[in-house]
Amino acid sequence: MDEITVEITGMAGIEAKLVEMGETWAADAVHKALGSAGQIFRDAISALAPMRTDDHTGPKGFPLPPGALKNDIMYQVFQKTVAAGTSKATGNVGLWVEYGHNIVARGGNARKGRGVLGRVSPHPFIRPAFDTSAGAAEQVFVDSLRAQLETVTPAEGAL
Repeated sequence: MDEITVEITGMAGIEAKLVEMGETWAADAVHKALGSAGQIFRDAISALAPMRTDDHTGPKGFPLPPGALKNDIMYQVFQKTVAAGTSKATGNVGLWVEYGHNIVARGGNARKGRGVLGRVSPHPFIRPAFDTSAGAAEQVFVDSLRAQLETVTPAEGAL
């Protein structure tokens, strides 16, 4: 899986205040701010996710019903990071759409070159959504930290 990293600079005042507030409070504040950024990423990915318009279903419920991929975008906050993308329910389909995939006949094996009927070209939506929303997510992250700090510390000038 590709990893996308963003480094936020220019937060010296905020970082100093977070240290001053203590490790537990700072961890909670960062977790909440990452959640705000995750919402931005989730919304951007969902907006770019393709949506099937037909209602054909094949064996074992494939392909997914219309709107399933678009409506299954989620985000999860970890200790110091946030991840956004498709959930387990649509994860494989999301990757197939993002990177493209082979069409393989029943009983075929694409890795061994047997039964490959064709190739579906990639239709990236996760990476472009990240690229267009990273700036907004960074700003929401910083704004959330500032707002949380302002509720517990007296205003001594701009953070």
